Amino acid sequence: MRVFYLSGARSKERRMLEYSTNIEYREVSIHLRRDIGFLLLKKLYKCLAIMRRFSPELILIESPGACAIAAVLLKRMYKVKLVTRIKGVSWKEYEEINCKIPLKEKIAKFLNFRSSLWILKNSDEILPISKSVRDYIKYRVSGNHSLRIVHIPYNERGDDATSVTYHGKRYILTVTNFNFWGKVKPLMETIPIVFPLINRMDLEWLILGDGFFLDKCKDLSRRYQDHVKFLGRRNAYIYYKGPVIYMLYISGMDGLPNVLLEASINKLPIIVDRESPAAEFIKDGYNGIVADLNDEGCLLNTMERLVKDEAYRRKLGENANAYVHKNFSLERVSIELEEALRRCLNDVQKSI
Repeated sequence: MRVFYLSGARSKERRMLEYSTNIEYREVSIHLRRDIGFLLLKKLYKCLAIMRRFSPELILIESPGACAIAAVLLKRMYKVKLVTRIKGVSWKEYEEINCKIPLKEKIAKFLNFRSSLWILKNSDEILPISKSVRDYIKYRVSGNHSLRIVHIPYNERGDDATSVTYHGKRYILTVTNFNFWGKVKPLMETIPIVFPLINRMDLEWLILGDGFFLDKCKDLSRRYQDHVKFLGRRNAYIYYKGPVIYMLYISGMDGLPNVLLEASINKLPIIVDRESPAAEFIKDGYNGIVADLNDEGCLLNTMERLVKDEAYRRKLGENANAYVHKNFSLERVSIELEEALRRCLNDVQKSI
């Protein structure tokens, strides 16, 4: 199977394409903020050359963005199938345009949103990473599209930094990014609820990540700074290996965050907000806890039990590790991707 892979800034699908023995692929990475002027023209010319010489059977686009226009034009010019990989929900990301962010970011969000709608409308196959993302696309996109879930694989990396550990108090860990207010707003609302427990048990809550709203979050949480610490952009693997008790994941946007896979590989028990799309990743009581942030007493009791009950934490962590190895290995996800691409070529269509 010959695939032309139009990737974005991170080329997330390359690992799966490389792993599969039944896929031959060519890749061009296009990113509007990075590729300007002559470089962009050069890459577009390379796209045309690949279509002529390689004759791909389908085009795989990593995510809507600058390459969406190129992908749709190539699909129409060369009459090939177009498959789009979706990792987030563009409509929720577009809502951030009303927040106080730089003008260039508002423009970028608008262009990404419009390109998202266009690429989804013109796709023969849509591959969301989770059920929550799939269901949202079903709700928003009309037409006879085929949607098949293809997850993301875990990345069990062993960089040198993992030999370093955080030497401080025992801590609860959260890893996120602060580029979307809709993503961190539930987190900020939870800090006043959780703080009395953390203070009483003499713990720290370490929050890693960077973005537009980091300074705002720091200002809003200044009164809690003795126990709630925003550390900015850090290598999370250092903190997975320290005196961490569990991961507390609270987010209003992510479908399947990498950090949950990373935490599971490192045998960390996980508490996830019930309202987070990522809650589908957790089998409550098996590989983590699904908590109701609206039930403060239940949330605090759950957190306190995990702090005190080492055997329970160990059980959840071991189960989380086994669950990720079974369901999110590179081999497993590569098979999912290959099967989805193969079915697309075979014209197996399924109405939303």
